[in-house]
Amino acid sequence: MTRLALNWWSQPLGLDLPTRNRRGSSIAVLALTCALASACTSDSIASDPLLCGFDGDASPGYQDVSLNGSVGAAQAPAGSTVLLEARVSAELARQDLCNTDVVWEVRTGGGTVAQAESNTGPVDPMALDYVATNTWTLGPTAGAQTVYLYVKDDPSINTLLTVTATGGFGTNLLLNPGFEASDVVVGGLPSSAGAWQGDLAARVASDQGIGQHAGAYMLKFTATGLVAGAGFFTSQQWQTVDLRGYATLIDQGKVRLDASAWVNRVAGDAETDTRFDLRVLAFPGTPAGFPTDYPPPAGQIRSATINSTAGSWQQLQLRFDALPVGTRYVAVEIYPYEDVVDDGTLPEFDGHYADDVSLVLTQLP
Repeated sequence: MTRLALNWWSQPLGLDLPTRNRRGSSIAVLALTCALASACTSDSIASDPLLCGFDGDASPGYQDVSLNGSVGAAQAPAGSTVLLEARVSAELARQDLCNTDVVWEVRTGGGTVAQAESNTGPVDPMALDYVATNTWTLGPTAGAQTVYLYVKDDPSINTLLTVTATGGFGTNLLLNPGFEASDVVVGGLPSSAGAWQGDLAARVASDQGIGQHAGAYMLKFTATGLVAGAGFFTSQQWQTVDLRGYATLIDQGKVRLDASAWVNRVAGDAETDTRFDLRVLAFPGTPAGFPTDYPPPAGQIRSATINSTAGSWQQLQLRFDALPVGTRYVAVEIYPYEDVVDDGTLPEFDGHYADDVSLVLTQLP
């Protein structure tokens, strides 16, 4: 292993002498550059060289090396993806090491990491720090999940990261399923998982004589787009759920999906629409691709429809007996449908509501 040391006294000001680090990058050794580099602080220029690549010997600067890992969230839904970061720090030199390989291994939970190894990055005089990054897709089981990481050139320098996975098989994987935590986002198709977004709608308390199915709020649908307009017939709300942590079991045909939603409406008059729909759509890829992935082929959709009774909460239910092979995320879609009159002005729906939406996975034998 080659150790690179850049000292402020290496060359006179303005003399550009190339050196090579262990990955072969050419590095200009300039007094001015070193003065600007975050690794060369005002109180360490004369004594602490810029270290690039773990050396592991007993020379000054490489003693008391530690590995500091961090994870993007202390808890996250089972099957979701979180960010991992690692810094290799040389305590005596008071700086992070560049060009150092970190190895990542999932120990518990059954998830996967995107890269088996990642590097803290090449020397960069303008870098604020050197960080090895990775992503961790959590496994399908709720509870503590762990990733073990170590410095490739010295496995004795290691640490363990833990995330508490929420949800999992047998639990509702939707966030804010009863619209209690926050309002919906009006903005068309969502590009991230875990929040309701879609056409013009809002959470409300009791409204027009209709009380909530449960809790303090329910969802009221208003228009068939971001604004009212004729020629459109549905007021859709979507939430995507990341299922990459379930990939192995899905591709083995061992994951069933059940979804449901409760709906209600006012009696209105002869022009009041009656229909509600619930759909679940299965996709490969990631939730970020939903705006362009939508809609999927018919074989990747399950739906339920009801002609509702005024003033009565009724449940829509559907099932994927086994999620299609290749499914990596799903979208839940709930909407009323203008099956009587296509209104063009607000409100397009007289008083149509949804509450307590659910999506539950079951592991099959």
